[in-house]
Amino acid sequence: MSFKGKKCLLMLKNPHKFNYVDLTSTGKETHQAKMAAQNKVILKSTLEFKFARKLDLNPDVISWQYEGFRIQYYDSQMKKFRHYYPDFLVVKKDGVNEDGSPRYIKAICEIKPSHQSINTNRISDRNEEDVINNRDKWYACAKYCLENNMKFEVFTDKSIR
Repeated sequence: MSFKGKKCLLMLKNPHKFNYVDLTSTGKETHQAKMAAQNKVILKSTLEFKFARKLDLNPDVISWQYEGFRIQYYDSQMKKFRHYYPDFLVVKKDGVNEDGSPRYIKAICEIKPSHQSINTNRISDRNEEDVINNRDKWYACAKYCLENNMKFEVFTDKSIR
């Protein structure tokens, strides 16, 4: 889960909603764990930052995780199985049950620039690879969600404002 791009720091307004999950097996406290203890989350992009801020402030969101678990998928370009860490796992209110009690839904939310999620005639070869790779990951993620009674959603720069 290494990342070499620009990172964004979110100061949580509602830290009780954020569930930090340490996926390392070293037993050492990671930088991300230290930040979570200070009610801060490090995100990999401006889009993820904007989405996380919305989760933090949305009263219908009960809890959320950032890259908190992994799903195995088949990479059709590399011809091998790999692991994929979905961006967000969200638990949110989803209406009410017949008895008037709140209904909740779990959703896996993936955040991507639109050029990596939609295959058009105007994309470069690199973007084509990203689209194919994301298709492989999202197929596995959609299957996982179906098997676990969850929802799968992809958000792009066009839907996150």
